[in-house]
Amino acid sequence: MWKKLSSKVLFQHPRLIVEEDEVQLQSGETIQYLKYGYHGDGVVIVARNEQDEILFIREYSYIPDRKFLQLPMGKIEDGENAEVAANRELQEETDLKASQLKQFGYYYQYHRRADNKGYVVLATSLSEAPMPGDKEEEDLELVWVKISDIQQLIEKGEIVDADTLSSLSVASLKLALLIFCRTFFLNS
Repeated sequence: MWKKLSSKVLFQHPRLIVEEDEVQLQSGETIQYLKYGYHGDGVVIVARNEQDEILFIREYSYIPDRKFLQLPMGKIEDGENAEVAANRELQEETDLKASQLKQFGYYYQYHRRADNKGYVVLATSLSEAPMPGDKEEEDLELVWVKISDIQQLIEKGEIVDADTLSSLSVASLKLALLIFCRTFFLNS
């Protein structure tokens, strides 16, 4: 195991913290290790309707200068659990609210440089419930995608966001089981 000897903050902003640790490796050698991220964890919402479609948003991303097809997501605020944050983010980004929420699991967003987790939450039983969102989220386009079409969109390069791909991976087995069970029990 590595041993942290010291740490200093190089840069701090509400959306980003950059720190440098002095770390002693197992070999005894000392190195400088850069860490970055933000305070807190995030949530990614897999909103599913009764037609077995998943809700995506098409959103402009400034740095690559293109629109991405991604799942609704955002930061878990202080005092929120993943389900509460998922419903708030869903409302802010899509004007929908879920009456049923279930956490599927989580993944580390930047495991080599930060300990932030992305919690994956299934949202179902959706209804309209508008809530104002952030200014940078004003031009979001809602896109319902059949579960059976998601793989094709990934292969075509239309879904390329790391958080969306990770969340779809976490959710895929559980969603496949839900659909199988529903189909099996309805047809038997």
